[in-house]
Amino acid sequence: MLRYHTNTGFRLCYLIPVLLSCIILILPLNWGIYYFLISLSIIWLILNHYRADKFLFSILLISYIVRLIFILLDESLGLYSYELDSITFNRVARAIIENFRNGSAVFNAVSASTKAAISFLLFSFFDYLLDYDPVIIRLLNAFIGVMTIAAFAQLALVLTGRRRVSRMAAIILACYPSFFLFSTLNLRDGMMVFLVIKMLYHFILAESKKNNRHHIFLFLVYFVLNGLLRLQNFVLTLTVLIIYWSWKIWQKEQSNLRRITAQLFLLLPFLLIAIIKWNVIVTFFQYPIIKMPLRTTGGSAYLQNMIYSSWWDIIKFIPVRFIYFTFGPMPWDIRS
Repeated sequence: MLRYHTNTGFRLCYLIPVLLSCIILILPLNWGIYYFLISLSIIWLILNHYRADKFLFSILLISYIVRLIFILLDESLGLYSYELDSITFNRVARAIIENFRNGSAVFNAVSASTKAAISFLLFSFFDYLLDYDPVIIRLLNAFIGVMTIAAFAQLALVLTGRRRVSRMAAIILACYPSFFLFSTLNLRDGMMVFLVIKMLYHFILAESKKNNRHHIFLFLVYFVLNGLLRLQNFVLTLTVLIIYWSWKIWQKEQSNLRRITAQLFLLLPFLLIAIIKWNVIVTFFQYPIIKMPLRTTGGSAYLQNMIYSSWWDIIKFIPVRFIYFTFGPMPWDIRS
């Protein structure tokens, strides 16, 4: 025989979700989807973080709400005018959809530089499902941004073992201007930051634990996804891994012959790729030079006096350019 609960709190636990779900029925379709995505995002935050760390949960919830407010204000008032990559994604996504509807080749009339990135296929897929509604993609991006903040806090906790440092890391990333924009516009950068952080997290655990198959598998999954979003990420990640594993080879107690042999086996796949796809490698290293004019214009331009005149200049300036690209714009570079 069924027993009916009369406890008020118990009944409200079921009544509130039902009432909230009914709101969708009286909203226009697009707003109903907005509401549904926002509700799912908040439910995810509650289930994953409320009991584990209420302070971190507050950081994530506030970060998400601030991003939602910015998205809605930007859609209404046009707060942020410069969205070159975002416009490109929308344009290419629509071109792919039209090609699909007309029975043409998927990448017909799409530039070669965009064909290799699965990002455009993802955007076109969502655009096709959501009838060209950029707000929905921005809401998904905002949720990914909050997941990234949570992942960064988790990474900091693994590295330091201190919850206070973990919370501070979450606050810093949540407030960082560049990442804030990445997680509120129709860009792939926010997703790539998330994948890189998850890669680091599982790589560190794979290196520090004996039963590491689970972490190795997840590292490879995030590695592949990150490379599909931007092909240069394959080269960047492999370069970092080769440097790290080379350092481990020479740190290990063994004969120099075994060290050299291990080093050659480590470099052999990379050398084969470089020979077969030499044009890709050249394009990768020329990228800073090609994009220099774009980086040295506008009110927050940086490193305007940096000039590349040789391959050594590219290698020499990588650290400072990485710092500026990752953490910029710096306050002293902003003029208007």
